[in-house]
Amino acid sequence: MIKIYLAGKVAKGDEIGKIEDWRALYKKELDGNIKEKLFFMDPDDPDLDESDSMEIVGHDCNLIRNCDLIIVNAESKLGVGTAQEMIVAKYYKKCVVSVIPENSHYCRKNLNMYGNIIEKWMHPFMNIISDVIVANLCELMDSFDIVVKKIHQGDIKDMTVIDMACNYYCNKKKNI
Repeated sequence: MIKIYLAGKVAKGDEIGKIEDWRALYKKELDGNIKEKLFFMDPDDPDLDESDSMEIVGHDCNLIRNCDLIIVNAESKLGVGTAQEMIVAKYYKKCVVSVIPENSHYCRKNLNMYGNIIEKWMHPFMNIISDVIVANLCELMDSFDIVVKKIHQGDIKDMTVIDMACNYYCNKKKNI
């Protein structure tokens, strides 16, 4: 059984019941198309005391600690909670699969940065923290066997990826 934490937008306040339930869609599609038995760990729990920050963070981090895989819905701009969950996943050495459509906030073609054109730009933090990046849910389903193989082989990034990035930068710039 693969335990999956679905990270991404959680409806708040007036949004509850009014915005698309992307988690229900992901669960339905993955359950119907993946051969492995899946168990979804959902941070959206109406029984939590939303005024108790420690409970909320503890709940979400505990789910991450106990999952095998985090699927990040990055189809739209992410919030601070989801970004933190990605780092927590690396702390616990969990596989992070990010769903990032082309020509979206996190993946752009021919991006002009300070006069330099980057043909295919991917947000650096999404690129470095994610173990696998797919463009959509169909691509995720097509590559799910690869994801499972990475999990079973332990081919997952952990917190050391941050030091690797720092060292890469320092070696590249030499004078830092």
